[in-house]
Amino acid sequence: MSVESLFNNVYNLPSIPKVVQELTESFGSDKANADEIANKIAKDQAFAAKVLRLANSARYGVGRKIASISNAVVLLGISQLRTLVTASGMTSAFVDVPGLDKRQFWKDTFNVASLCKMLGKHAKVDREVAFTCGMMHSIGELLIHMGEPDKASKIDTLVAHGGNRVELQENMLGYHYADVGVELARRWKFPEEIQEAIRGQIRPMEGGFSPYAALIYIATYINECDKKGQSEEEQMAHFPMELAKKLNLDLSKVFDDWTTLKSEEDDIDALLS
Repeated sequence: MSVESLFNNVYNLPSIPKVVQELTESFGSDKANADEIANKIAKDQAFAAKVLRLANSARYGVGRKIASISNAVVLLGISQLRTLVTASGMTSAFVDVPGLDKRQFWKDTFNVASLCKMLGKHAKVDREVAFTCGMMHSIGELLIHMGEPDKASKIDTLVAHGGNRVELQENMLGYHYADVGVELARRWKFPEEIQEAIRGQIRPMEGGFSPYAALIYIATYINECDKKGQSEEEQMAHFPMELAKKLNLDLSKVFDDWTTLKSEEDDIDALLS
C-alpha cells in the first residue's frame, strides 16, 4: 500500500484553520502584522476561545486574565501567540481518532514540541519553527489510525511488547508515520523546511542534514527517557551525542532548562478542551 492510498482511505482529511497556515508561512519574516493576525483568529469564535483557554493556562498565563486575542498579542507577544495558535490548530484538526489514547498522544506531542522549542533556543534556530516541527512530528500516526485502524492496533500492541514502530510500519504498511506526516504537511502547504524536518527525523544524519530533524530526534529521545523514569545520568549514557555536537548544544544547560520546563503544568487539558 502507498501513502497516497492511505489518504484516499481517510474519509474526512483533517484541515487546520487558515490562520495557522498563514502563520507558518510567515515564520522568519518580520512582516507579520500582529493586529491582522489577531483579527483573523477572532473571526473563528470556537478557535479563538481555544487559543484563549491555552493563553490563560498555567504555563502561559501572565498573572492576569487575558480576555481577547488582541489582549494576548499585547501580553504574550507575537512569538508566543504563534505557539498557542499552532498547538490549538493541530489539536483542533483531529477530533476523534479510533483506537488511540488521544490525551496521551497529545501530551507526548506537546512535550516533544516544547522540547524542540527549548532546544531550538540552544541551537540558535527559529524556536517557533522548531515548536511546529515538534507538533507535526508524529501527526502521521493519527492518519494511520484513521485509514488503517486494524493494522495500527496490531502495531501498537507489538510496540508495547518491545517492537520497533518504524520497522513494523514499513513491514506491514510499506511506509511509516514520518512518510505520512510529510505528505500531510505538503497538503497543508507548510514550508519546505518543516517538511524536511518531518522526513528526516527517523535518521537525521542521513542525506541532507536538517537541524530541525535533529531537534525532533533529540526531543523524542528525552521524552521517551522521561516516560521510562530514567535519570539524567541514564539518559546521558545513550544520548545522541553526534547530533548534540552538530547543533552545538550545551547539555548541562539543556537539562537545566528541561527540569524547569517539566516543573510547569503541561496544559494538556486546555489544549484538548
